[in-house]
Amino acid sequence: MLAHLCSRHGYENIPGALVPRIRGVARFYLFKNATLFSSFKRLNEVLNQTSIRLLLLKGAAIKAHYDPNSSRCLVDIDFAVPRKHVDDVVKIAENQGFHITNADASDDWHGSEP
Repeated sequence: MLAHLCSRHGYENIPGALVPRIRGVARFYLFKNATLFSSFKRLNEVLNQTSIRLLLLKGAAIKAHYDPNSSRCLVDIDFAVPRKHVDDVVKIAENQGFHITNADASDDWHGSEP
């Protein structure tokens, strides 16, 4: 976040010797975000083939509308699916190489199905 703020404000009052390092940090997170979204796109395509629709939530949804050169870090992607498809989605995601955490503990999974 600090790297993003420095970039946004033109590295004002930042010692010149630190600027390349800060730019490197910002690029690292841009790359990390790009790979995360690329992986998520693959999962979404597989789910679309099974007719399971998902809803992208919070940080990832916001990131999708950010300036593409921003460095907002994403460490995961949260999404919602209908309760009846949770087990299927977890299996599909794991088969695609994803590591699922807190699927059973998330409040999002325990709501009543519309």
